Amino acid sequence: MFDAAPQLEVFPRDLEMRRVDPDRNMKRFYRMTVQHDLFGGSSLIREWGRIVTCSPESPRL
Repeated sequence: MFDAAPQLEVFPRDLEMRRVDPDRNMKRFYRMTVQHDLFGGSSLIREWGRIVTCSPESPRL
């Protein structure tokens, strides 16, 4: 049987990339994470979206 534990130690578990282009008003992020699942395997979690900044004047909920 293949053991995935040594494989995870060699490669990073988290990766985050950002793309910022002020001329096109583009601020995006891409994030990938490897997480253990409930069945003893691994899952790749992908997230992406816009980078937003909160100014001190904006209310926090």
